[in-house]
Amino acid sequence: MSKIIKFILIIVIIFAGILLIRTIFGYLGKQQLESLGLEVGQVQQLLQERGLNLEASQIQQLFQEGGLDSILDPSKIKSIDFEKEEQDYKEFVGSDGKLKLSYPSGWLEIEGEDLNNLQEKAENYDLKFLFSAQNLNLGKFSQILVHEGSFDSQEGFEQIIETMKEVNQRQGWDMQIMNLEIIEDEEAIFEAQYQKPDRYDIRSKEKIILIETIEGKKKVGLIAFIVFKKDWSDFKEQADFVINSVIINK
Repeated sequence: MSKIIKFILIIVIIFAGILLIRTIFGYLGKQQLESLGLEVGQVQQLLQERGLNLEASQIQQLFQEGGLDSILDPSKIKSIDFEKEEQDYKEFVGSDGKLKLSYPSGWLEIEGEDLNNLQEKAENYDLKFLFSAQNLNLGKFSQILVHEGSFDSQEGFEQIIETMKEVNQRQGWDMQIMNLEIIEDEEAIFEAQYQKPDRYDIRSKEKIILIETIEGKKKVGLIAFIVFKKDWSDFKEQADFVINSVIINK
């Protein structure tokens, strides 16, 4: 075989190897994003709103190489003033105008269909997904989830929490309740820890708040601020603010 042919074959092999590596990186990046409950398109949309136009493959590769830090790394893309965004808050208001809460304005908003499989819970408790906001800054995942559900009017908040624990248990999650505070049968505030084999431990601050009682049913808002347990200390103050901002307009 001539030296020229050998040289061409080597170049072809190297080029093919580069393509394979890029494909693998893109796939793994997508898998990591999905493990956080994120879609590439959501990240892409958020970046576009900030003037950053990246292809899906670029987002996946950057994520695989360095997580969300890599996607939003000023040295790799451009400088973004995140500190200002974290200081500003927006308000979510339920469709009936009753449930309200404040959340960081720089977070990615999701309304409409829930990202999680809620079929079982929806059938039993008329559970409806209202709103979610996700933090994509600092490379540390956090999320606000807002649902509405209906329970028997005779059930207290302790019973509702036990129901939540049972539902999570059927989905493989062990839910531990901490620092439970019930305020005049109007709301319950607590912290929780969720554990599941082969998953990151989750820590949360949550509120169950009474919206109204009608026709023997107690309609409540279920609000959760969730983070990875390892990052809890970084978000505890913000979680307190968001959960304490939840109110019901009578």
